[in-house]
Amino acid sequence: MERSVMSRTQANELVTKMEKAGCFNIEAHAVIISKGNKIARTLVKVIRASEWTDSGILDAIEHLMKVKCPDSIFLTTMREAYEGEQVYPKKYKGPKPINEQITALAEILNLDPTQALAYAKHLPALPDGAEGSFVRPSVDAIATKHFPGVEGAAERYCYAARLLSQEIAALRPVRTNNDTQLNPKQLRLHAHSAAMLKQIAETQPGDIHVIPAQLGRWHIGEPISWTRNHYMCGEFGLDVVFAFSVALIHPERFAGRKELAMRLPGNEHSIGSFDSFENSVAIFFDHENKFCFGSTRPDEPNDDGGSATGFLV
Repeated sequence: MERSVMSRTQANELVTKMEKAGCFNIEAHAVIISKGNKIARTLVKVIRASEWTDSGILDAIEHLMKVKCPDSIFLTTMREAYEGEQVYPKKYKGPKPINEQITALAEILNLDPTQALAYAKHLPALPDGAEGSFVRPSVDAIATKHFPGVEGAAERYCYAARLLSQEIAALRPVRTNNDTQLNPKQLRLHAHSAAMLKQIAETQPGDIHVIPAQLGRWHIGEPISWTRNHYMCGEFGLDVVFAFSVALIHPERFAGRKELAMRLPGNEHSIGSFDSFENSVAIFFDHENKFCFGSTRPDEPNDDGGSATGFLV
């Protein structure tokens, strides 16, 4: 079927439908951003499969932005989503070949890549929302190899995060206090993410796991609490062990202060040593352009960051 250009009439009909859906009349900033990202993602998929040409679709989006709401966060997000606008650092070109990732992480952490490489020979299709496949080491495998005397899942988890942080610090300036930030009284996995990672470990035995993921693009600006409450089927928040692994294998994803920060709904964090776990975690750069691990409130939107999520397959 020949694809045709979306007409002004069709564009205005689309505006009417979006108005009825409440796209232009939401006052709360966090809700505008959150709903905008979700609607934009869905709508882009629909129009990509439609009879309209790419130029016609972009023309219609431009028309909507000028005529209806030139400052609409929703339409800006929709346009960016459709055009595939670069939201990551320019030098980051997407995930490296999965075998390369597995081999590199195994070498850095002195882990066995055998089972992960075997799994990678028959990777399932990427689920909707994933940018590609990424690697995350097994916390138990790290513990067995590097600190076998440490017992308890919470302690092992934090020791693994510390080890990864130390590896990053050997490569670039880092501002992370491993003793006061990466300890069981202040850092833990969110329950939903812990359950999903357990399922992945059960289906992928071995030292390294392959996880379909997106590194923040699809959840830009959303409060972490909103993201957690609106996961797609099989989606879950990623954590510091994953993020630190990305920083080791794809250091170009984290380029500096002006780039998209990575928020981590897969973690809960406490400020101080109060065991409250009321916050979450973000990876960003400070005023000295140092790689930072920090605490962030889950109910606050942040246009400078996006939540990283993984998917079960």
